[in-house]
Amino acid sequence: MSFAKSWLPPELRHFGNRLLGAATTYKGPFETWADATRATAGYADNAILARVIAATQRVLAGEADYEQDGTVQHGLAPPSHALASLLAAAAADHGRLRVVDFGGGLASHYLRWLPFLADVPDLQWCVVEQPHFVEAGLRLFADVPQVAFTSDLDEARSIAPNAVLASSVLQYLEAPLDMLRALASLDARVLVIDRTPFSVDGRMHILAQQVPAKHGRASYPLWMLSPDAVRDVLRSQYAQRVAFTAADHPIDVSGLHADYAGGAWWRNA
Repeated sequence: MSFAKSWLPPELRHFGNRLLGAATTYKGPFETWADATRATAGYADNAILARVIAATQRVLAGEADYEQDGTVQHGLAPPSHALASLLAAAAADHGRLRVVDFGGGLASHYLRWLPFLADVPDLQWCVVEQPHFVEAGLRLFADVPQVAFTSDLDEARSIAPNAVLASSVLQYLEAPLDMLRALASLDARVLVIDRTPFSVDGRMHILAQQVPAKHGRASYPLWMLSPDAVRDVLRSQYAQRVAFTAADHPIDVSGLHADYAGGAWWRNA
């Protein structure tokens, strides 16, 4: 089952969601996703993808430690609750870690966390992305057998994942709860959601997000997710063990507020 057509291009998703403060603006709320789509201009800066590819190439060549928003970074990445949750899954499975990284771009999480993943004895990392990112990833990571790319969630299932990661992606899907159900159907031991805006009033709201021109002209719909709705989707299969905040700047628009956060859900026994 392919979900690629409904995704926001990851090179723009990463830029839009990582920008802090007044750099990114919002409008809304909108009654429907279609209304928000009509109020946005889409995505225009193909150069962003080229920058992400170029930065990833430098990381793979050992010239930098990881890539963030198309720029190379040096040194250890900041601590991550999401990474800690994945390593807990590996510990629970005696050193086996098979990750489905939904919307994972060019395996940026894998590269960012490689110093901590390098000693995991049984590691497979499968990025589920849009076809153009899969094409680039297959080329760039041809000599990295631990990393795979696919646009088909059912194909990702073949690695028998014990961990699923969805970071900064659900809010950009027209039907995020349906996708969450699909990710839960992979039946991994741990499901990690990170960098996702959850509304303070507990309801689902649709907004339009505008990225400033200097970061690539783009505007697109996104959701403020309901924490209760997420729990309702997962409660029959998973229990939340860990909740954490994310560094992204909160959203405030038209009297609505959302904080970026995440959590780790463990499969029920």
